[in-house]
Formats: sequence, structure tokens, C-alpha cells
Amino acid sequence: MSQHEQIIAGLEHLAQHFVRSVQSQLGIELEYNHLAVKWLNTYIEQIRPNHDPENVPPSLVQSLGAFLGACIIANYGGRWGLERESNDWGIAMPVQGGDIWVYPFNKVYKHIAAGEEHSVRMFFEAIPNLIDPSRNWSGPQSIELRT
Repeated sequence: MSQHEQIIAGLEHLAQHFVRSVQSQLGIELEYNHLAVKWLNTYIEQIRPNHDPENVPPSLVQSLGAFLGACIIANYGGRWGLERESNDWGIAMPVQGGDIWVYPFNKVYKHIAAGEEHSVRMFFEAIPNLIDPSRNWSGPQSIELRT
């Protein structure tokens, strides 16, 4: 197994671990769907006051980002990968003319550090508009959703 494949397996394991932890600690059963992302958004808003924006724990971002990424893949497709230009892990979503990259870890961090204006729910709900085949694709070949 390559290092790339090991990282992807680790991300999938981390998302599953998050689901099991929420079930055992909070009694909430999460699936990889829109309702779970809405729950995640609320959860982040509840824990945000406990985290200084300059010191958000990387392990928290990784766990929540892996779960958000699993929800994106389960609902919209795509695949985990390392985007070469930015050297960031994200999800490549194939569309006409190239891939669109979305970055769940960046979004989770921004939501925790900067607030609801960087909502993971709004991020998740914006993805169908990016991958819509009826969209006018005369523009750039690669689009990144980082906000």
C-alpha cells in the first residue's frame, strides 16, 4: 500500500472513529448525509467558544474534517487526494473540463476559528452548484472551494 493510500485509509478510519465516538459519548447516530452535516455545524458552534482561534487543535480539525469529507464523498462523489499546487489534502470532484477541489479541513478550521460565516453546512450545500453539469464551463479548468 502506497503512502497516499495509507493516508486515505487513515482519513476513512478517522471519519468512522468520529461516528463511533459521537454514538458512544453522546448517543447520537450519524450517517454521512445532510442531517449529519447540519448536526456538525451546530456542534462546531457549540465548541467554538472553547477554542482560541490561534490554537485550534489539529486533531480536532482532522477528525471533524475527515467526517465532513466522508459526507461530501458519500453525497456528491469525488475522492480524497493531495492537490499538487497547494499541497493540501482535499477532495477532487470530477466535472466537465477538470476537477474541482474542495477542502474540508480548511473549512472546519475556518468555522472553528472565525465563526458561522465559514459554516460547514453552507460549504456542504454549495457543492451541488459547483458540480452541476448545466453550469457554464467556459471559464477556468480548475476551481477550488477554500472559503
